[in-house]
Amino acid sequence: MANRKQQRRQMLRKALGRRIQLFRQVRGITQGHLGLEVGVSQGQVSKWEMGDKEPTYLEMLDVVRVLQRQMDDFSDLLGSTPQIEVVHRHYSEPPSMGEHTQGQA
Repeated sequence: MANRKQQRRQMLRKALGRRIQLFRQVRGITQGHLGLEVGVSQGQVSKWEMGDKEPTYLEMLDVVRVLQRQMDDFSDLLGSTPQIEVVHRHYSEPPSMGEHTQGQA
């Protein structure tokens, strides 16, 4: 069972990497430029795109911003990491009645 779960996670990680690479190429930017904008090395971006590593949730937010995409463009793959899943849920759901946005009383 654990092996199957690991295989699925690896498959999602590779698919997420391919999607990052596709959107990066569509924007016409290099791995180095994306890394600079996100605050990681070109090598780290390469590892994401190869599916060897996953971006953290904060890195993923920056990736989405730099690539001028929306989190929904990755929503089918975001469950690949628990951290990203939590952030996606947070940014995809409207605030509850009790939540206040910054600057509001």
